[in-house]
Amino acid sequence: MKKGYTLVELLAVLVILGIILSIVSLNVLKIFNDRKQRDYDNIVMLIEENTKVLLNTDTKISVEVNDKLQEIENSGSEVISCNLSYNELVKSGLMDADTKNPITGKVINSKSYIKITLTEDYDYNYEFVYVDEGANFTNNCLSE
Repeated sequence: MKKGYTLVELLAVLVILGIILSIVSLNVLKIFNDRKQRDYDNIVMLIEENTKVLLNTDTKISVEVNDKLQEIENSGSEVISCNLSYNELVKSGLMDADTKNPITGKVINSKSYIKITLTEDYDYNYEFVYVDEGANFTNNCLSE
């Protein structure tokens, strides 16, 4: 009597291993994507916190932003907000110029901005807006 495996048994083992490998690969890919998203969320939180620091420590920028928001409010606009360039955080030393977006792998450029909105309670909301290359940006919080 010969000992060994039949072709059907070997194919069955290969199919099972293929299924297991595909499940593991999908889970590993999901873990990597989740990690990239968490890293991006942490960078966004850091940018928004550093914007608060900038507005609390740089009197010139703070006054200009407040004046711009007051001007927009006086104009009767429903949404009272202005955009502050990410580049302002880089110039002030609060962010590095070579900070990368972990999702795209590209450096966050000066066209990205922080949208500063005045709430009904006269408090500020900060929202980072990542802008890829090619879009136009107007730094309407500060006079150039």
